[in-house]
Amino acid sequence: MSHRSGIYLSERGNRYSNNLQLIRTVAALMVIWSHSYSIALGRDDLDPLRILTHSQVSLGDVAVSFFFLCAGFLIAGSVEKRGTAGAFYSARFKRFFPPLLFVNLFCIIVGAVISTVPVAEYIRSGRTWIYMFNGSFALIHELPGVFAGNIYGTTVNGALWTLPIELLCYVFCFLTYICGFLTKKRYPILIPVIAVGEFMIWRAGTSIPLLIAVIRPTVLFCIGMGLWIYKEYVPLRLELFLLSIVLMIILFWLGLGQIAMCTMYPYAMIYLCYGIGQTGERIGGSGRYSYALYLWGWPVQQLLTWLNGGQMNQYINALLSAMIAFGLAVCTYYLVEKPVSSISKVKANG
Repeated sequence: MSHRSGIYLSERGNRYSNNLQLIRTVAALMVIWSHSYSIALGRDDLDPLRILTHSQVSLGDVAVSFFFLCAGFLIAGSVEKRGTAGAFYSARFKRFFPPLLFVNLFCIIVGAVISTVPVAEYIRSGRTWIYMFNGSFALIHELPGVFAGNIYGTTVNGALWTLPIELLCYVFCFLTYICGFLTKKRYPILIPVIAVGEFMIWRAGTSIPLLIAVIRPTVLFCIGMGLWIYKEYVPLRLELFLLSIVLMIILFWLGLGQIAMCTMYPYAMIYLCYGIGQTGERIGGSGRYSYALYLWGWPVQQLLTWLNGGQMNQYINALLSAMIAFGLAVCTYYLVEKPVSSISKVKANG
């Protein structure tokens, strides 16, 4: 590569990025801010980015897009590193499920206290205990009698809709690897397959509108995989970053926001993660709490709204929820995620 000038993603993409971790935390907070309009006021049209872009994207959309983009990039690297199904899925399971089950159990316990349904009936209900599987390969939005008076409704943790999609993306990435398509020469063969799959999702979305929300995250996951595969051909240059921002603004102005998010947005975010100086470990280290922060945000927001009679000021909701959810995320990391990781390392070394 000596004939090329400048810095390429391959030179930095293998390293731990404090910037990426920090942006994850910011993205999780953006999700809380975005949801505050719906949960506290019942008005998702007041999201500032939704207003600015004429309903093309919200703050939450931008945040979730980043989660899937960086997931595609990092998971492609992880599957190459681990190689076997056992090692790959074991690592994903330990990272994904313990915090999720912990948050779901907490919601069940709190639900028993605040439910309008008698405790005995609440405990006997099958819907109560099936909620433990919420966000894995199923979405169970409600607990009996919980948040019935809230303006948004009874959804206990609506943010978990992205998790089954992310799990399926993990499976797709590993299948891509074992079938030999996670390479520079063969990955382009998958592009028509991905395009047909996204088209089928879009067609199905005419009868199941929720499926439309799946398209952009899955496309960005695949783009993230592509950035990993072709990282030695991706220059990290300030002028390209600025150009991507300008073109993104133009595309949004033209009403082509979805195209902007799948073309210009990925480069802009990858540049921020790897193309500029890294933030310090003290700040970047907050990224270790970002997943749990995402899990805690919605139920905390719903609980605060319930405590305020079912409706409240969205800014107070967002601020208090962010602080409480962050505190709970830190506790989750030290009580659940870190111990699980430590046990895994001991077993692996043993």
